[in-house]
Amino acid sequence: MPKIDRKELLRDLQAVQPGLSEKQAIEQSNCYVFANGRITTFNDELACTIPCDADVQGAVQAKPLLTLLEKIPEDEITLEIVDNTLQVRGENRRAAIRSEQEIILPLEQFENERPNKEAWRPLGEGFCEAVGLCQQTASKNEGDFALTCVHIRPDAVEACNNTQLAYYELDTGFEQQCLIRREAIASIGDVSASEFAETESWVHFLVPQEDRNKSLCLSCRKYIEKYFDTADILKIEGKRISLPDKLGQAADIARIFSASKPDDDRIEIKIRDKKLIVRGEGVDGWYSETRKLRKGYDGPPLAFMVPPLLLKQLVEKSTRCWVAENHLIFQAGNLRLITCVSKVES
Repeated sequence: MPKIDRKELLRDLQAVQPGLSEKQAIEQSNCYVFANGRITTFNDELACTIPCDADVQGAVQAKPLLTLLEKIPEDEITLEIVDNTLQVRGENRRAAIRSEQEIILPLEQFENERPNKEAWRPLGEGFCEAVGLCQQTASKNEGDFALTCVHIRPDAVEACNNTQLAYYELDTGFEQQCLIRREAIASIGDVSASEFAETESWVHFLVPQEDRNKSLCLSCRKYIEKYFDTADILKIEGKRISLPDKLGQAADIARIFSASKPDDDRIEIKIRDKKLIVRGEGVDGWYSETRKLRKGYDGPPLAFMVPPLLLKQLVEKSTRCWVAENHLIFQAGNLRLITCVSKVES
């Protein structure tokens, strides 16, 4: 059996992790599938594939394989399928991980639409950052499908949850608009995709790896559905205020508690008496911090909810903000965040 570089295999497995689903959205979606010289993960909305030197075929339980390769020290290992297990051998070690030789995962759904070389086009500069920022405001409420998606337009990336709109203006490289579920496209914000290709049902993103002979491909299921017109929201204007220093640090600490709420991990921001109050609350407790506004606000007390990581990323770029009658507008470079506010008691 040929030996395999453990660290290289580990990097490949980590690269395709976004396509896994512990909830088993479809059968074998919690597995790494080794087939045809590639490792594939697929959770029905996102497929991740990367070339691999391992000469085995089957669906292997993802969590124990990944954890094992992270902990054993060998530089080289061998892999072999034996009696419905993937056997991993090192110099003085041996492990068997449950696997299935029959691949049930419906790989044909996206492999039948694998783009040819001529189909790939360069992504617009800043696209991955735009997705990473905007996807945080997509809704988690399945009641309105479009709002659970990121809307990709030729001239912008945007997402909304009925109370907040994140809009990032850029030339995306796309010729037509499309929707992609937030859970599927979120990982694009964490990588450096350089090219994309569209097929009938999928948008494929190419991510170069350290090894120039291989690239990671992330295939996101796309939807051609109408998205609501955000033009009027983007025209909202207000009175400028300047946010406090170290607001990002306060949001990061508040996130410790808000993160325990999987369905709504936002933090609360209150503005009153020329001060800004950050509060994060969850099942394990709460955190609150008060800071002075750098440029005062003398209107009625306001409150709004915001994803803490998005707020941190915004204020790292700019501390400028505008207050309208019912909205707060953040502007940082090409990104605009418009959030509804509510009047609160002082």
